[in-house]
Amino acid sequence: MMIVARELPHLLSDDDLDQLNAEWRLYVNKTVPIEWYKHNSVGVNSQEIIKYHPVDYYWKYIFAMKNSSGGTKFLILSKLVKSILSLSHGNADVERGFSENASLVSDDRWSLTNTFINGILATKDAVKFYGSGKVHQVPICKGLLDSVKEAQSRYHADQEKMQRLLKEKEEAEAAAKLLKDKELLLIEKEQKLIDERSLTK
Repeated sequence: MMIVARELPHLLSDDDLDQLNAEWRLYVNKTVPIEWYKHNSVGVNSQEIIKYHPVDYYWKYIFAMKNSSGGTKFLILSKLVKSILSLSHGNADVERGFSENASLVSDDRWSLTNTFINGILATKDAVKFYGSGKVHQVPICKGLLDSVKEAQSRYHADQEKMQRLLKEKEEAEAAAKLLKDKELLLIEKEQKLIDERSLTK
């Protein structure tokens, strides 16, 4: 929880973090009633049915707890959890990924492989992360330079591997076709023999 809190510096001050640390340790050691997060009932065949409550149903009980002086027991923890629960849990990132893929694979780039698409997306993410979306602000290190130098050799190695796999696939398909043709030929011969026997009777 402290790791999450430190990722939200605009929300909590240093004093809040100290208090949160104390509240979190107090919360972890507290015994929580089962009915706050789980509801047990009996079904038609006397089978136990367990139903878990939504997460906000559980936390409303935690938020309502009071200390000995009547104040909110988990003041900073409540603030943090409410902020986290307010974050979107939708599939926006997935939809954004589809949109980016659609913009990458245009009519004149439809033959791009998954490897190339992943490479382009990884590059865009790296520029966004290391250079705040600006290419000229991406720090140039020795590892990056070495990777660029080796890019062409890796590309040729990938191409050779793809050609080898394609050749193996074609050979396997040709062998399968040859086998099928032999089987058809044997069936035709067998049928011809059956026809000849039926004519001689």
